This record gives sequence, C-alpha cells and structure tokens, in this order.
Amino acid sequence: MSAVLGLVTTATGFTGVVIQEIVKSGKSKIASAQDATGKTTNRAVTSVAKTVEMKGRIDGTMTVKAGDLMEVGSDSYIVEDISVTEISDKYQTFSATLTQEDDAVNVGNTTVVTP
Repeated sequence: MSAVLGLVTTATGFTGVVIQEIVKSGKSKIASAQDATGKTTNRAVTSVAKTVEMKGRIDGTMTVKAGDLMEVGSDSYIVEDISVTEISDKYQTFSATLTQEDDAVNVGNTTVVTP
C-alpha cells in the first residue's frame, strides 16, 4: 500500500467553506458482566458510534449548522456541534463534529458530502 497525500474525501454541499482536514473515527460501547468476586466474565458490544470531524477555512457564507444532517459517503450523520473562530489577522475557520450511532435513522435537513 502506498502513502496518500492530501484529502481523499471530497465535500460537495457543505457550502461556504474550504475543508482542510477530515478525521473519521469509531467507538464502541461495551457492557460487562462480573461474577461474585468482581472479576469480569463477559463483555459485549452494545452500540457502535461513528464520528467525522471536519476543520477548515470559511470562504463565503457557511450554510451548515448544529442539528443539520449530512451524508458522508452512504452514511447519514447529525451535525452535533459546529464552531467558528475569528482572529484579527487570520481567516475565519470552522470546526464541525458529525455523529452516527448504530446505523440509526436520523431525521432533519440533509446536506450531501460525498467521498
């Protein structure tokens, strides 16, 4: 396998921004059972959550807000939080966190982001 330079996931529909960084991650919730001595005897995955974090520069009017839905590839995510940073001598930047749990059906406004 060879090294890849730059963004592989491209974004369309997330208007007014230049996405400069995308981080995709996953996390499972695990339930544990213990015996009478407190020793863990069984563990089971009860839920799997996926997160996409995006960072970049604002280039116009950013249209996405917290609570919106976005699609990354074939997965639907809720925009859990979004922030804008303003510094006097720099471009405005944004940071957004998108989440999905257990392939749940998300309800809201949809913006498309495709890989």
